[in-house]
Amino acid sequence: MTFLIYDLQLPNPRPFAIKQFSRVCFFLLLVLQAALTSCVSKRPEKPESERSIYQAGVISTKEYSENTFSFTQDRQSLFVTRTIGWQYQSGLVFQRQAGNFVLSESPAILDSIYNGAISPSGNQIIFSIRSDQKEEIFLTLRKDGSWSDPTNLSMHSGIYGGYFFWVNENELYLYSPEENGNLIGASLTEGRLSISNHLKELNTVHGTEFSPYLDDEKQFIIFTRYLEGDTTQQGFFVSFWIDTALQKVWTEPQKIQILPYGWNALVNKKDQLFLYTNGEDIEAIPLGRFFQELDSIKEGLGLEK
Repeated sequence: MTFLIYDLQLPNPRPFAIKQFSRVCFFLLLVLQAALTSCVSKRPEKPESERSIYQAGVISTKEYSENTFSFTQDRQSLFVTRTIGWQYQSGLVFQRQAGNFVLSESPAILDSIYNGAISPSGNQIIFSIRSDQKEEIFLTLRKDGSWSDPTNLSMHSGIYGGYFFWVNENELYLYSPEENGNLIGASLTEGRLSISNHLKELNTVHGTEFSPYLDDEKQFIIFTRYLEGDTTQQGFFVSFWIDTALQKVWTEPQKIQILPYGWNALVNKKDQLFLYTNGEDIEAIPLGRFFQELDSIKEGLGLEK
């Protein structure tokens, strides 16, 4: 920190008094500088130091932006949507080999989508295509080593949206455009999509909720919320499921303070990482650090860890 002291030009200067005054000011500024330096040195380490780029140069690239991603249940296959322009993205499938991922498929039917997700078995990919300000939902199936012609699920169901999360082969959570953007649960039966849950406890009228993640035990859900002009309502939020004789309900969503703004939250136990995208790269923090934060939030809500 640098301080500049200017020589004041007074009408009737008294050199000695001015010199003494300057010395006092200089001394006080040095004390202030030392105090500020001490405060900075005592600040806790920023959470950014715990973040890393996931599979840098392979999955997360400098040339493209990685917008959404999803794993198969065994974590051996990874589906990524990658883009230079946000409206049109390419869907790519990677396979894990010796701990690292290599590109295995870039299906032509997925070269101009908006976002998507691969199912736990790896035999289904659900995706959306943006047109006329709507996000139409499509489904393609793996048959004999290739992907089938997509079925337009929106045409039959009237459901639009994206940012999908597969719970199992027949159950999903996703973003729906109602009320500026809501989370919904949906069932997929014989190629037909239907709404199974409106998740009213999690949604707001004026904010946008999207990109849900439900843990394997269905004990908590993480999603992204964005409310224009209110930074306290922008970022990752978590809600815990309460299932007792008295109530079965999601808790009031709480912001996860250690995370920056992003979406596509995902717990990756195989790599012991919590993953998300910031819109440019897929980032990771240690899984232990993530669950430490969740425990702190649960404690604040009076819930058991």
